Amino acid sequence: MKKIFFAAVSLMFLVSCQITERMYLSETGMVKQETEIDFSALMSFAFSPEQQDSMRLTGEFPIDTIVSLADINEVANMDSETSEYEKAFNNAFQKSKVRFLMSENQGVFTLMNNEMSVKDYNAYQKNIEKAYQEFKNNDKKSAGEMMLTGYGTMLQYSLNGKTFERNSLNSSFDFSLVEEGDDEEMSTKDMLGMYTYKIEYHFPKTVKSVDHKGATISTDGKTVTVVATMSEILENPEKFNFKVEME
Repeated sequence: MKKIFFAAVSLMFLVSCQITERMYLSETGMVKQETEIDFSALMSFAFSPEQQDSMRLTGEFPIDTIVSLADINEVANMDSETSEYEKAFNNAFQKSKVRFLMSENQGVFTLMNNEMSVKDYNAYQKNIEKAYQEFKNNDKKSAGEMMLTGYGTMLQYSLNGKTFERNSLNSSFDFSLVEEGDDEEMSTKDMLGMYTYKIEYHFPKTVKSVDHKGATISTDGKTVTVVATMSEILENPEKFNFKVEME
């Protein structure tokens, strides 16, 4: 299964269709966060019918499973081309799990964190951000490529009574790190401008207001959604910080 997992994830890293960043805030102030990468549009040509039939015989298709990211990274870190800084970044996700769903028409990769306090979540994210900075300082191109996947979106939350805030730890992305040359038909930035990045935050109480002009509130008043493109998120992460006031 891990062989199929890495093949699909490698494809996802090259072409992603929609990334959804979800957060669930509980009545007790605990948060659960996940990043879902939907590459279902690729499934029609990622694996041929013959490949799918072959994988069915070994129980590798269809797949709907949850695995520890630490277990996956243990395999990834065995690659001789993986630098010590990338390994350290991978290992920083020790508290995360991955749900991997793949069928004839659906391909979804979801990076999930267990429910934790805001304080613990922030500490976990700061540790990931610290490892990423080391990765970036020593291997800029590989670190830049990692950011294109949504895998490296690092956040800080604040909860003060009925006020919740989302703040990104990411700095503005330098697209020159991943551009191959001027003769490309489409730049990486233009390509990512076609990919949807949706921020979907769920609250236990009715939302009175949100200070992001592009945000919408669901009909039940408990979900805030902001839709952007992946290139906008990377280029101006601070523009997607916002404050939510609950009743």
